[in-house]
Amino acid sequence: MRKFSTAAALYPKGLSRCPFTEIVKRSARREICDAEGVRTPGAPWGFQMSFINDAGLPDIKTVGFLRITEAGPEFLLKRKPSSTKEFAASLCYVEGQFPPKEGETCEQWRIEGTATEIDPDIALQTAPVSSFAQIISCINMDGKETSSNRKILSERESLIGNVVEMKTKLGNQEVDVESIRDAIVVYRINTTRVELLESGPIWERVEWLKEKNTWADPQRLLPY
Repeated sequence: MRKFSTAAALYPKGLSRCPFTEIVKRSARREICDAEGVRTPGAPWGFQMSFINDAGLPDIKTVGFLRITEAGPEFLLKRKPSSTKEFAASLCYVEGQFPPKEGETCEQWRIEGTATEIDPDIALQTAPVSSFAQIISCINMDGKETSSNRKILSERESLIGNVVEMKTKLGNQEVDVESIRDAIVVYRINTTRVELLESGPIWERVEWLKEKNTWADPQRLLPY
């Protein structure tokens, strides 16, 4: 947890011009990722993503960061027949708790833009084996689909056994890399706007806007 500092009173001075440099800097201090923005193995580095689903309705899901670079956050999803090359998305990433403990702060990051498919190699390097094992096992399981396009789990113990077996195979490198590639799709958020809301004597709200592919200087906003 980042300790509270009166430096917040000086915002936006002291903040990185690129919001993702700022996120990586703070996350590296928390040991959630390394200095290059690659998630620390096993670290809980998740966010909520809002998007429009296959039925044309607002939807939300919890996803994990694979890596954050100056180009944007990267994450993986299970590949589906309806997976697209890109889609509009809004992310909400929170660190800390509210109300914060004495000497600590709570942060909420909002990231807006377009999720665009990228090469999946970063996922092969950083995603937990358990994620691959469950995704591949679910793809291989038969099941009736619900109206939400989710398969019904009718044989839970069988799935658990398949996941355990798949983890072992992945650990022994007995699974074809192409099979993994075919099971996942990796995206990067091409971002247009980022906002930080941070606790303090008042809510500190700072906005970054991208103009002509360049980040403008961050600016302070009213908290409400």
